[in-house]
Amino acid sequence: MSHHRSLNKTGWLLPLALLLAHPPTASAQVPELDPYSVVYVCTGTGLLQAVSREVPPRLLAQVEHQLGGFGSCDMDPLRDRGVIYARMWHGQLMTTHAFDAATLQRRPELDIPGPPFRDGAVAVDPWRRLLYVSAPFSLFAYSLDPATHGQQVALLEDPDLSPPEPP
Repeated sequence: MSHHRSLNKTGWLLPLALLLAHPPTASAQVPELDPYSVVYVCTGTGLLQAVSREVPPRLLAQVEHQLGGFGSCDMDPLRDRGVIYARMWHGQLMTTHAFDAATLQRRPELDIPGPPFRDGAVAVDPWRRLLYVSAPFSLFAYSLDPATHGQQVALLEDPDLSPPEPP
């Protein structure tokens, strides 16, 4: 009987250790977020996180997406409840991926293909309805307007930023 009581007293250690070693992904547990009261962070390990604006900040939710590491993300506050656009960092896919800002879930119907580079920063201009994607020595602009969503509308190339020609 005393052996049985001893197991009950320490029986919580193994489940706790397993939980700490392998925390559950938040894909099904993300609370409904207010996109205007959080800061979004994308990591090089493929995590999309929502962090409070408080001091000190608190992690409110995170989702691991099996797309690879993110290099940059920004939010379009005018589309639906908010759409986060994230670009891969040295990823295999040359796509800017879309996520729901309230749930952190994928919105593949809003993905924007291109530019033909595997990394680059993104920036949303909500008033002009544009998504800017930087690439080596160039800047691409894509439409966020629902009627023309994803269409490339501009390309700025700067030859002065190109690497010097070898002698």
